[in-house]
Amino acid sequence: MTFDWLQHRSGLLQAGITILLCLVFQSGYGLESDQSQPINIRADSGVIDDGAGKSTYQGNVSIDQGSLLITAELVEIYMENRDPVRIVATGNPQTLAHYQQIPEPSEAPVVAKAREIIYFIQEERLVLTGSAKISQLADFFAGDEIRYDIANGVINANTTSGLGQVRMTISPRGDPDSDP
Repeated sequence: MTFDWLQHRSGLLQAGITILLCLVFQSGYGLESDQSQPINIRADSGVIDDGAGKSTYQGNVSIDQGSLLITAELVEIYMENRDPVRIVATGNPQTLAHYQQIPEPSEAPVVAKAREIIYFIQEERLVLTGSAKISQLADFFAGDEIRYDIANGVINANTTSGLGQVRMTISPRGDPDSDP
């Protein structure tokens, strides 16, 4: 009986956290102009396999497209019809992979870090695993795994090890009618 209550309470807590995070990260898409910008890639080495629809970049990789910036030790880009559909960025033992994008012109960038970041471009979704962190201004979320629905501004943070907890800081919103 207790186990069922704990599972139920955990599910309610998860739902409550998800709803709360929807309110905090209300912004959705990246800047509209980002998708029309060229993708710039810098790396120590790169392999493009058109037949497999995959390109691999290794060593101090930096990818930018408009306000989007991804940095990692290893980045794999999966393509369909020469359009990128998924980016997998992997950090090294000393440095986490990094994602940053400005959601709206008047907003601060969303910054995400993790051992591995998978960016599903068409679904506008990020999956961060291993020491995952995501922040925007003073709002901060951390856990073993974070799933971020960019389009809807929904963050789902979990612990997978069973030993830790999800950590978050949510700053109060200023009065929109007050002067800066």
